[in-house]
Amino acid sequence: MRLRSAPQFHATLAYGDAVGNDCFELQRLMWHDGVRSELFAEESKPEVRALARPWRDLEKEPTERTALFVHVSMGNDALDGVTALPHRKVVVHHNITPASYFSGLNEHAERYAARGREQLKALASVAELGIADSDFNRGELDALGFARTATVPILVDWDAYDVTPDPDVARTLADERTSILVVGQILPQKAIHDVIPAFARYRESDPGARLVLVGSSAMSGKYLADLHWDVARRGLEGAVLFAGSVPMEQLVAYYRGATALLTLSDHEGFCVPLLEAMRADLPIVAHAAGAIPGTLGDAGLLLEDKSPDAVAAALERAVHDTGLRRDLVERGRRRLAGSSSCRATSAAASTTTPCRSRTGSARAATTSRSWACAISTTRTSRRRPPT
Repeated sequence: MRLRSAPQFHATLAYGDAVGNDCFELQRLMWHDGVRSELFAEESKPEVRALARPWRDLEKEPTERTALFVHVSMGNDALDGVTALPHRKVVVHHNITPASYFSGLNEHAERYAARGREQLKALASVAELGIADSDFNRGELDALGFARTATVPILVDWDAYDVTPDPDVARTLADERTSILVVGQILPQKAIHDVIPAFARYRESDPGARLVLVGSSAMSGKYLADLHWDVARRGLEGAVLFAGSVPMEQLVAYYRGATALLTLSDHEGFCVPLLEAMRADLPIVAHAAGAIPGTLGDAGLLLEDKSPDAVAAALERAVHDTGLRRDLVERGRRRLAGSSSCRATSAAASTTTPCRSRTGSARAATTSRSWACAISTTRTSRRRPPT
């Protein structure tokens, strides 16, 4: 059966938001393949309000030859109503941070993270397919009871990175100092509280080193203040930069000017910065948590132990061992070139993605080219939003 319509629901639609960008890209691919795909949201930010409809309008949408794509990254008030709609459903799981990481820091986020897990479980009983961008996320869908699941790796639109690097950032990082880069929101699961003592330990042998933290602090709550206090307590005020959310020009400049990328996250559903670092020929030191091992492969130094001593030792190698740096850069290039993230959209659209039942058997998602395109390219060409 060829799809005629594939409406999408995302609770909060915004420009520059990772999930929102996925919605827009999937919409483009659907329209290109002759499948109507409109966006529906509980809340649309002003810059995209004209491009989306209120989610309750979904009740008027036809159900014949239609599949409703439901993007889930957090609990929300509308999702229960969306789950109850009679349409065939495909869930796109963007990973929900466990509520425990927000405990004592952000009560609202803690409540809706917990609710999101409950809502995702409810969707498992009515969705025909659950899509994840990593085997780690797919495992969560399987555990929740989704009858059919598929892993569809992210296909990053690298054209979005072909911008002129910000000259001020490039100038700052052009000196001889070591620059350790961390990219991601300033949140507990990103374990910035482990990054700071590890950097302090590394800096004992490299006193001129700087730490650059690129990422939004909009949801940080008191966690950000705690981090600043720790930086001050260790006498690192002049060595640690909280860059905040940055535009693409600055992000590219940070990647190009850094010496190594460090991530000590405790929870990652995919970790796009690993791919970004590979493309920037930047050696990587990463904690083996969540989906990180699957995304990184052998293209970096993967740590089971993230104690300050262990991280400092790994950074010492990644920064000063010239032969190892060359090897890591080459591995990163090979991994990026061989990954699904570099395959053409047209190639992905011409194939079907196998779906795994809970018994482990594989089968084609569908024989319809449009349905295959929808599944095979759900994560195609994500444009990296401002971090």
